[in-house]
Amino acid sequence: MNYIGNVSAIIPSFNPAGELVKVVTGLIDAGFCDIIIVNDGSDESCRIHFEEIGRFPQTTVLTHPGNMGKGAALKTAFRFFLQERPDRVGVVTIDGDGQHKKGDIIKCALALIQSGDAVVMGVRDFYKSDVPKRSLLGNRLTSFAFRTLFGIRLRDTQTGLRGIPSQHIPLVLGINGNRFDYETNMLLELRRRAIHFREVDIETVYAKGLSESK
Repeated sequence: MNYIGNVSAIIPSFNPAGELVKVVTGLIDAGFCDIIIVNDGSDESCRIHFEEIGRFPQTTVLTHPGNMGKGAALKTAFRFFLQERPDRVGVVTIDGDGQHKKGDIIKCALALIQSGDAVVMGVRDFYKSDVPKRSLLGNRLTSFAFRTLFGIRLRDTQTGLRGIPSQHIPLVLGINGNRFDYETNMLLELRRRAIHFREVDIETVYAKGLSESK
């Protein structure tokens, strides 16, 4: 098994565009041999994308009968990982809309392998000139709130690119939230349990065609 092959990639997806196929093939090219995609109740018109990626031997497609939310999709993948991938180092969670570059995903997977029990956070640079002011302001406000109210010092609290060691998967499975609130609740619970974070700098990409759970 190669170095990245010991990490499972997880992609929650709702009504994906063709970009999802490019993300999956990019991960396969990078050396990922276990990619878990959750179809979170996407429209029938999107079936072709899931059928296409499901033909790769490196992929597993799990399907919700209706849209349950990004948090619920992540939990479905985490549950599958616990049951079927007991010997792997952990998982990297990835947005399926192309916002995460292949090189950055590799960096986070390597950091996960090297970081012991720390949770890896792919951190975007919101101070570049091409970042929308709304995104910059939103991230600054949430980072300030996390730091002031909860003592969590993270430069990017909203990133979907995260590396979670396998020993923490049972914990995150039990955290409340089925939609985007789940990712916030995850950070709060990890902090409460005194679990460390490791930040990895990644590119800031804004994709027009979104493909992830609500």
